[in-house]
Amino acid sequence: MITQEFRNSVVSNDTLGVKIMLKDILIVDPTFKEFNEMVHFAEENLPDSLWEEHDPNLGENDLTVSEDNLNMELVLLISNFSKERVAKIKNLIKQLYLRKSETTKVAVSKSVDFNSNRRLVRKARIEELEEELIGSYANLKKMISEARKYKQISTYKKAATEAKQLAKILEKCADERLEIRNRSRI
Repeated sequence: MITQEFRNSVVSNDTLGVKIMLKDILIVDPTFKEFNEMVHFAEENLPDSLWEEHDPNLGENDLTVSEDNLNMELVLLISNFSKERVAKIKNLIKQLYLRKSETTKVAVSKSVDFNSNRRLVRKARIEELEEELIGSYANLKKMISEARKYKQISTYKKAATEAKQLAKILEKCADERLEIRNRSRI
């Protein structure tokens, strides 16, 4: 289902907004059905090309299947929206969700409707973001403490970078919670 917000972004040629919404739906819908529908709509209606030439030099060539690698690829996707990067992200998502279902041995019944399944995925993502947020906050406190102790400008700069990362994680968490609230009202 294509949302009105997405349609408006495509019609107004807001390529960045379109890319961000496409990136977000990759995590929300591990079947990629909505993503594929949205991409098709964007390809047909954007005057400029949605896709960019793949830049293999952007980011690491890490083939490890991990949340960190997935998050890095999702961030890089906005800078380099290529079909190759999307394929890598889809592969990571498939492998991560397969692993998680195998390790937790959670059987998802076919009778569970898609929206409640999506809500569960979002809630799990929020929990992961909150854990990352706590770790990042602890790291930031440690950096600031060291910077004060040794009066090092470089450590303050690292702390500022960590604070920006913390803000991004917090924003993602808030966005996920807002999306759950909005979807539950529908």
